[in-house]
Amino acid sequence: MTPSAAPDRAPLAVTMGEPAGIGGEVALKAWLAGEVSPPVRSGNGIALLMVCERDERDTSEEGRKRVERQLRAERLAAESRRYLRDLRRTAFVDVRR
Repeated sequence: MTPSAAPDRAPLAVTMGEPAGIGGEVALKAWLAGEVSPPVRSGNGIALLMVCERDERDTSEEGRKRVERQLRAERLAAESRRYLRDLRRTAFVDVRR
């Protein structure tokens, strides 16, 4: 499928003025993979948005809990690394002979 604008799709909703990229919220849920939006005016000029691919997400309660556990483990690992780094930086080693 070649990328092309799909005029039969829902209009594109873009919230401008966000610090990152062209906008914060972009409602592209009605667009299929490979479709290109009509031109969107932003503070930095004009942009074309394209949905490159879609994948289904597990939004079940078990999926949410699994993601929460993974995020908690990642945060704990990062905090542990920071704590050990700080210990090493402030450690005083007295070598006597």
